[in-house]
Amino acid sequence: VQHNPEEQVVEKGIIFEPKWQGVKLEFRHFHPNWTQYPIVQEQKHSSAQDVLLSLLAELHLIQGRFWQKQSTEVDENQKKYVIYVTPYEG
Repeated sequence: VQHNPEEQVVEKGIIFEPKWQGVKLEFRHFHPNWTQYPIVQEQKHSSAQDVLLSLLAELHLIQGRFWQKQSTEVDENQKKYVIYVTPYEG
């Protein structure tokens, strides 16, 4: 994990949606030439253990297609985990 000195945490602490408590996970389509990575899927989990399984997995089945993990991050500003994926060609 590398700290990015240019990023600042907007609000410290966990932020929950008004009627939901848990952990958010977001899958984003990664490409080395892009500066913006479109969201492939968003998930909400009730426990951190569920998210940990996804963070450790190399392949993810999303909308009937396999995607391969490239990297992960914790988005402290938006209070979610992010997995960057590319379409699996194997």
